[in-house]
Parts: sequence; structure tokens; C-alpha cells
Amino acid sequence: MEETENKRAVEIDVADALLDTGLLVKVPAPRPLRMLGIKVFPMRFRRPVYAQLLRISRMYVWPGSYAACRPR
Repeated sequence: MEETENKRAVEIDVADALLDTGLLVKVPAPRPLRMLGIKVFPMRFRRPVYAQLLRISRMYVWPGSYAACRPR
């Protein structure tokens, strides 16, 4: 039991560290960019800020209506 709790704590620490520094992911480029010779482009994912968390939670609550989620 203690071993699984320790493993869970380590996983949380690793996820926090990745979000603090940013996680770099190479995403395949869309077709128009591939035609120009760009095969992939990097995207850095960081820890969401409060406004982003609110927007994500609104999208979760109202999954069919993105118009209600857009900032005004």
C-alpha cells in the first residue's frame, strides 16, 4: 500500500515538473505546410492559467455549445 502511494506521489511530482518547464511535442504539420516542406512543428504545453481552466471547465459543462465558452 505504501509503495503505491509513493509511486503516485512521484508521478504527481513528475507531472508538475513537466508542466512547469513545458512539454515539447512535435506535431505533424497540416497538408498545406507539408507541401511547403515543413513536416512537423513543435508545440510547447505549459501549465494552464486560471482563465484557461475556466474556459476548459465551461467546455466540459456545455459540450454542445462552444459559443457559450468564448471570452467576451
